[in-house]
Amino acid sequence: MPIILKKYPSKHLEVYIPEDLEPSLRQHVLSVLPDPTRTVAPEKAQVLKSAHQRLVLRLPAGRSHPSLIAKMFPLRKVSSMLRYRKYAYREFLNGERARRRGIAAPIPYGYFHARWLGLVQGSGLITNDLTGYKDISQLSEEKGDFLAAATLAIPAIVAQYNAGIYHGDFRDANLMIAPGSTDGSDYSLIDWQYASYVKPRQEWLLEHLCAFFITKSPRKHQETLLREGLARVHTAAQPDIPLIVLQQRVERLMRKKMSTRRRLQLTPA
Repeated sequence: MPIILKKYPSKHLEVYIPEDLEPSLRQHVLSVLPDPTRTVAPEKAQVLKSAHQRLVLRLPAGRSHPSLIAKMFPLRKVSSMLRYRKYAYREFLNGERARRRGIAAPIPYGYFHARWLGLVQGSGLITNDLTGYKDISQLSEEKGDFLAAATLAIPAIVAQYNAGIYHGDFRDANLMIAPGSTDGSDYSLIDWQYASYVKPRQEWLLEHLCAFFITKSPRKHQETLLREGLARVHTAAQPDIPLIVLQQRVERLMRKKMSTRRRLQLTPA
């Protein structure tokens, strides 16, 4: 069943929230919405990430509701407004679609944008707060062992393989592990701006997931991930190809320099 969005007027913004969102939570979301055109955090909000055309905030909790996460894409230049790519809207839809296929992802509570003379000046996405979660890179720093932390990615790899989903930026920083999860099975995948959806358990899907994750890992660990890491993935995923074939295809993909668009096409190695 497709998600039904309802438009709400709020603070000169166009806000779209799932129609079935609990009313008090909806009011809380509307009350804390930040201005997506700003590049600085509002009062009481915590900056989690700040980069070019991107600002991620933790918004304060309400009386009966927990804190929220706002991910915003402020556009400073008119040229950027003219090339508006609906990042927040795509991330909202991709995250919801992934969740419906059984992939753990933040709960999307809505998306919003501000316009000026018909042009979008900034857009944003509101989700639940993954309080206490840590990404693979953070866990590797705590453990002092990237390879041990990287094995926690295996459940997320297998889940995407079984569901037929390719997260377009599947790297250590976008895989959040819940507190106390020693095997990585309690996870949440963030940053869903880019994703592909295919028939489940396609060999080339598994190859692309592994190749991108290893490519974005520290270079000094890549050879070990190709040997030992892929062996563990092969055991967990049980693909219909031998381990040596999986390793050869992943290594071949790693040598290719592909754009995001080409990767999303999931061309076999």
